[in-house]
Amino acid sequence: MRRVLLVDPAAVLPTRQQTLVRAGVPADRTPSGRTLDLLEEAISCFLLEADPIGVLEELSYEEFLAVHHDGMPAGGTSVLDVVAPRASRLALFAATVGEPLCARIRTLFAEGNAPLGLFLDALASEAATALAGQVGKALVEERPDPQLAVLAYSPGYCGWPVTGQRALFARLDPGEIGISLGESALMSPVKSVSGVLVAAPAGAHRFRPAFEFCDACTDRTCLERMATLRSPSGPALVKGSTPWTS
Repeated sequence: MRRVLLVDPAAVLPTRQQTLVRAGVPADRTPSGRTLDLLEEAISCFLLEADPIGVLEELSYEEFLAVHHDGMPAGGTSVLDVVAPRASRLALFAATVGEPLCARIRTLFAEGNAPLGLFLDALASEAATALAGQVGKALVEERPDPQLAVLAYSPGYCGWPVTGQRALFARLDPGEIGISLGESALMSPVKSVSGVLVAAPAGAHRFRPAFEFCDACTDRTCLERMATLRSPSGPALVKGSTPWTS
């Protein structure tokens, strides 16, 4: 089943604290009045210019494997090789906050208004991440199951090469919502996100970050994702309450 989703910009608007941190303001620093004024101006611009939209298409595990392994190096593996087999539902997705917002960011920098451009860029980046969550909610809203938790896994992370975008785009074809793929496998508009949505028992998303490719990872955002994991209608997963998937 294929669905196109129109999302209210307010639904993916990040918190002010998230935006400040993304823009490089330390979490323990009190922002100046000028900084807060810029943030409020960026928020107003975001709500005016953002046009969030997404598309998702469910597929079988076998169909997902064909997409996932297309372009993988021989013998290559990813986190999805241990997570996806436990999924109840899988769906490819792509979503964007829209080209008008991206164009506005470029214009601000071109005109020399880098401070406002920086905050709007931070808002757009955080919103793109939140948009993946909104699409994930849409996957399960028609058949809610409190035992399932949905997480998005994207090419470029956890062993899935960024070149995996090519097979994903070939199957999903998100051109209808204005997203295209460049020769370097980067998306346009740049504030876009894509990957596979995995609806599985919460414990399936807990993996031990000891894969070979983990050695090159510097941020370990997977740990934060696992620690804060929530099912669509259930409580937060308590760290250590379930065994590692691998």
